[in-house]
Formats: sequence, C-alpha cells, structure tokens
Amino acid sequence: MSLNPLLPTHPSRPSPQFARAPKHFALLELIHTNFSLTTSLLAGASLQSLLALLVKNKYYAFLPAILLLTARSLNAILIHFNIKPNPYLEEVLLGKSTAVIPDTKGKLRTLAEGQEKVTVCLLGAKCNHPFGFFAPEFMKTFKWLAEMNASFDTPDAPNGFLGQTNWQRKDERGAVEFLFLSYWRSIDDLVGTLFPSLPAKCRYQDPRQFVPAAH
Repeated sequence: MSLNPLLPTHPSRPSPQFARAPKHFALLELIHTNFSLTTSLLAGASLQSLLALLVKNKYYAFLPAILLLTARSLNAILIHFNIKPNPYLEEVLLGKSTAVIPDTKGKLRTLAEGQEKVTVCLLGAKCNHPFGFFAPEFMKTFKWLAEMNASFDTPDAPNGFLGQTNWQRKDERGAVEFLFLSYWRSIDDLVGTLFPSLPAKCRYQDPRQFVPAAH
C-alpha cells in the first residue's frame, strides 16, 4: 500500500509543537488547569467589585465583562455558520491518515515495507499541594522541564528525538498532574539522552525491558 505524504519535507528538524505556541500560552494554560472553576469565578467577581468601587458611574464597571462576553459569543456564532474561518482547524489533517517514520536516510517506505520502530517515553508528575503547579518545591520540577524542553528546540537537540506533546488534568480531589509524551527513534537515543553516563552494557536486562540505573 503506497502512502502519499500529507506534510512537506523539511531540510532540518522542525520545532516541536510546544515551541510553536505563543510564549504566554503556556502560562495561561497553566493557570486555567491549576485553579478550579469556583476560584476563577471568585477572582473575577473580586476584580469586578474592585472596578465598581473605582468607577464613579457604576454602570460602566459592568461594560468590560459584558462586551467581552458578547464578543466571544459572536465569534463562536460566526465560526459555527462558516462566516469566519475556524482557527481550531489550523494544522488539522482531515480524513484518514497514519504516522509513518522515515528510515535513517529519510526515505518514507510503504506500510508493508515499514520496519522502523518508535520508542515512546511517558514522563509525568503529580502535585498534591493546595497551590498546585505553583507549590514552591514543584516549581523546581517545572524549571527543570522548561530547560529540558528548551534543549529539544535547538540545533543541538538530542539525536533521535522525533517530537513531544503534553497533557494536564485534575483528579477527583483537585490535585493537578501532567504528562509529557515524547517520541524517539530508538531506546538507545532515549537512554543516551536521559542517562548519558550509563554504560551501554548496563542499560538492558533483556532486549524488551529497559532498566535505568539507580540515582
């Protein structure tokens, strides 16, 4: 079965998805996930009350919220009726597609010929502190992850790194957790990046199981 590429080829490794997002997007997403709906509503109500105290004409204090809500509602209606382009569909591949990893020479093989394997790394953490992501000790973890992600978006990015995405959620008690899902060409590339000082003979217990060294 032959395959037709849906994306253009790149002379060099393209930037990961998280690196193409606006710089303020990560902070806004973090705040949105970290705080509950009731906390956000209480913060908005407090700001609205403060604005009402500062403005002489109390009716003007409600204009920002009303205008913003009206603008967002009209924007959603225009997108729904195809009057305005849908920004949520940008870079979305419609229809059926599959992910095929080129070989080390960049050749894209058919499904029947494709023998390239992919290593998936799940790197997650959970914070049970009431401050969530902004807990003092947990911020150290975020700083380390930010430095790691920045190193993936440089010309000296690790060999074999194919891409990465992340997920954030809350459990039933409100504790926040996140997961970084990264893809690598081989387990050797992954281990060589995470444990560069680990001897090759100590990396495996058997060909199917990776055993990291204790630190």
